Amino acid sequence: MKYLVWSIIPIAIYVLYYFAMKKSLASHVANLAKEQFIIRPPRMYIAVSAIASLVFTVFFVYCIVAHEILVAILCFGIFCLPMFGVLWYSIVWKIEVDKSQGILLFRNMFLQTYRIPFDQLLSYEERTHHYVIYTASKKIEVDLYAPNVLLLLAIIQKQNTPKKEKKKRH
Repeated sequence: MKYLVWSIIPIAIYVLYYFAMKKSLASHVANLAKEQFIIRPPRMYIAVSAIASLVFTVFFVYCIVAHEILVAILCFGIFCLPMFGVLWYSIVWKIEVDKSQGILLFRNMFLQTYRIPFDQLLSYEERTHHYVIYTASKKIEVDLYAPNVLLLLAIIQKQNTPKKEKKKRH
């Protein structure tokens, strides 16, 4: 029975991934003709990090009540803080694209907003799970599964921004 529970976890993650990708594709098709659109991390990040944060916070409180202070501190430092960080990133981080004005408004997880014209895009690079966009002053990492990321990639390619080739390892 306990192995059945462990086998359900990957299936649940796959189902979440499937619905996130389906929603991402639907929003991509709906936003093709729009002049403005927003790129945010997938909502799946919010769901997973909120649930994990809740579970680890309950465990943290249980450890404090059970007078296991060292375990509580380790739980908070190793599990709770990173999950709260992912939750904060998922809620705050975004890129607003305005095709008519030719700008990106990039807000990072420290609530700093940068106005980046399309002509300041120097290059981009495709990595395993994200795209890296290099500008004159910033390096922006965009999740591969974020809604509307393909629209941004199309704009970048339309600007004739060069793609960095992957370095070969010897």
